[in-house]
Amino acid sequence: MTQTARSNLAELRREHERRKRYLELKAARSGNDTPPEVATEIEDIDLKIAEIDQALGAVAAAPASSDVADALGPAGRYQVLYSHIMRLDGDFGQIRREVAALRMVALWGAVAIVATLTVGFVILGALIRL
Repeated sequence: MTQTARSNLAELRREHERRKRYLELKAARSGNDTPPEVATEIEDIDLKIAEIDQALGAVAAAPASSDVADALGPAGRYQVLYSHIMRLDGDFGQIRREVAALRMVALWGAVAIVATLTVGFVILGALIRL
């Protein structure tokens, strides 16, 4: 991959991160009233960022051992540390996506409970009037 292509992908990744931060703030401000399309777009952006990271080779499949890093000197140790950090970043990103999905499930569960209670109280009120 050429340096120009790498810098273009890095710039694209930064723009996706900016958009994601904006949407996360919007979701935080809206709370339970967050439109579903906002959560969906955040998930889509996460997928795009993951694809860019994969294209950039940011997440190493198997970081080098410490012996190899020591043999390469300070630059090798830096690369191993960097690959571990990027792997953790990917893991945290996955956890954030899973938590967001669980929040949506909990939100719709709460909506279902409130709807059920509302219908129950309406029926109870009708029965009391009889």
